[in-house]
Amino acid sequence: MLSAYCRALFPSYCWPITGDGSHAHGFLHRLDVPASGLIVVAKTHEAFYDLQLQSRTGAMAREYAVLCHGWLPPQREEVRSRIHWTSGRHLRSLVLPRGKPSLTWLKVLARVMHPERAKAFSLVAVRIATGRKHQIRLHTSYVGHATVCDGRYTSDLTTFLDDRSWCPRNFLHRYGVAFRDRGGVEHQVAEPLPRDLADALRALAACGERSAQASLCWLNGDWQGSRRLCSRGGIA
Repeated sequence: MLSAYCRALFPSYCWPITGDGSHAHGFLHRLDVPASGLIVVAKTHEAFYDLQLQSRTGAMAREYAVLCHGWLPPQREEVRSRIHWTSGRHLRSLVLPRGKPSLTWLKVLARVMHPERAKAFSLVAVRIATGRKHQIRLHTSYVGHATVCDGRYTSDLTTFLDDRSWCPRNFLHRYGVAFRDRGGVEHQVAEPLPRDLADALRALAACGERSAQASLCWLNGDWQGSRRLCSRGGIA
């Protein structure tokens, strides 16, 4: 559906790459179906290869807002576990020694609670250096803090069904992308939390003033104003 939309917006008779399946119709990356957020699409083959190189070398920044189960320790700033996956839309990725090197950076922003269920959650800003299949969902689950409403990597069905009663889908949103064009000019794009995820976050109670400020920043689209929590509940 997204490919068809891009072809309608950028017809292949003007932009041949949008009709070129061997070059992913210009798409530099995709999002898991339950997720939301920004996607980079190249309009020329030259731009595609340039952006692909930036993506593979980590020069393209991709940042996400994630709500995780439990209180993720603020000292946990990265996950480097190797990821293995096979083709197949419905197959899980796995952390295995034979997997590919993978790196996820974490920035804990806020600690929140569900007022009725007495369950703890962490609002986390995430940046990936690699783009493995289900990387963020697998890495957060692997360290014991699965993303909210994730039917594939949550530890049990009961937790997933409970999540879905107040959060309509996987709380994973790509809010920021930064890259350079072929002339070397940097471009930064940002997209606030969509309404359904903002409503889910709004339903939670912040634990402390700093967490309340961070949550409010994200609800207002001012995520640059929030800073990492330190181990004692302050800010770093």
